[in-house]
Amino acid sequence: MSTVHERYRNRAFAFSEGGAATKALSLDPQLGETHGALAQVLLYDDWDFVGAERELKRALELKPSYAEGHHQYSHLLLLLGRNNESLIESKKFLELDPVSESPIGHLGYHYLYSRQYDEAIRQLQRDIQLYPDSPQYGRLGNAFLEKGRYSEAVDAFLLEFEKEGLSKDELDQLKRAFAKSGVQGFLRELLEILRGYPPTGTINFNIAGLYARLGEKDRAFEWLEKAYAERADDILRLKEELDFDNIRSDARYADMLRRIGLPQ
Repeated sequence: MSTVHERYRNRAFAFSEGGAATKALSLDPQLGETHGALAQVLLYDDWDFVGAERELKRALELKPSYAEGHHQYSHLLLLLGRNNESLIESKKFLELDPVSESPIGHLGYHYLYSRQYDEAIRQLQRDIQLYPDSPQYGRLGNAFLEKGRYSEAVDAFLLEFEKEGLSKDELDQLKRAFAKSGVQGFLRELLEILRGYPPTGTINFNIAGLYARLGEKDRAFEWLEKAYAERADDILRLKEELDFDNIRSDARYADMLRRIGLPQ
């Protein structure tokens, strides 16, 4: 389950438009960081997975010690379902920067979305122990949720939601729903809270995931279509996102992967 406002967007440096990255590349095509920035533009603006991988490979060829490049490449490989290759990049990222929160937490992220939940819990707990302000509480909640450790999952989610700015009333509603109806009640209450927010691509994607977890496939695909229509960054995470594991056999899921450009 994605956290309320969770958004994976790992754009490099200050490049937010393709023109800036392309201009920088024309000035210095031997700069690895510029190829990394262009990869993010190709990925998120154009949904060009092949082009993004080409630019990241070139970035790392030019600068093997480019830690953020290994980070970006690991994420791209996870999006594509190439988890073994992603692990190599995740470990290289950590090797190049063994003390910062980002590489430590990212390895936990990798384990989570590779469905290695015990490893994810250990790594994410390590990250949080070292960095109490870590952004990994929601991901730890996801790992607990997948293991059926619902009380621990809800505790972790509530900590994350509080950090994200949910009101005390909303947090209390979620606590009451879990106490009354267990994890299903918690998920349904979270769904109602999200439906009350202004619609964005991220919110629509998260609502789709909650419907999928609750077994409401038609509603899940309805909200996925909204996220797709808005070209939400999050829709690129469709293949890796845990929420959709129970609807992967549906023909509509395969069709959505095809339209996004993700492998089946």
